[in-house]
Amino acid sequence: MSRRILLKASLANEILAIRRLYLTPRRPVPRDKDLVFGDTYLVAAHAALESYFEELSRRVLISALWKYQRLGQVNTVLETVLKVHHGIQIGALPRRPFSFRSLDEEIKEAADWYVQRIGSNNGIKSSNLYGLLLPLGFNEADFDTLWLANMDSFGGHRGDIAHGRSVNGRQSAPLTLNRSGTSISINLLPQAQARSRVRNPCWEVDRTLNQILPEAYDWDNKCLSLL
Repeated sequence: MSRRILLKASLANEILAIRRLYLTPRRPVPRDKDLVFGDTYLVAAHAALESYFEELSRRVLISALWKYQRLGQVNTVLETVLKVHHGIQIGALPRRPFSFRSLDEEIKEAADWYVQRIGSNNGIKSSNLYGLLLPLGFNEADFDTLWLANMDSFGGHRGDIAHGRSVNGRQSAPLTLNRSGTSISINLLPQAQARSRVRNPCWEVDRTLNQILPEAYDWDNKCLSLL
């Protein structure tokens, strides 16, 4: 119970600290400062959420490993991690030679794989959350679809900011090749970069965050239920 309260409270405190730094009073027309603070607020909150879900996943695995160490029980978490890892091994090429291994060795290899997956995670979109939480024993039906859509949108806006998509759409005349007698046009600007990103003032970021956080906090309870 203390682990659950600690993680949920830790995220809440971090979001509160970020909010105090970057949330400015609402105005009829946003100023440049409001937009800059909105970008910074979004990136900082995204990082806090990403860290929260990664730490939740790590703690669930640690608790399952400790239970196995103390009681010799392979609970649902370890069983699912083993199955997912085994499935990945079967599909991987080249296949390694078969060898008999102890259960401890199987668990170590699967746990190492899952810890590496946590470490390589980079985001909070639905694909990221599936990658972290499905191997622990959750199903896609455990995820609220509207919440996932909000997470995808929030993560997409963070990507626009972090990877430098232009605020204003850029125009690029296509290059036309006609040396073969047929005109072929090549668009030299990828579609993802051609569209402009939306900049939201900090209070709009805060509104979106308030839609996301209750369900995010509830995942602390859901993870605890696996143990």
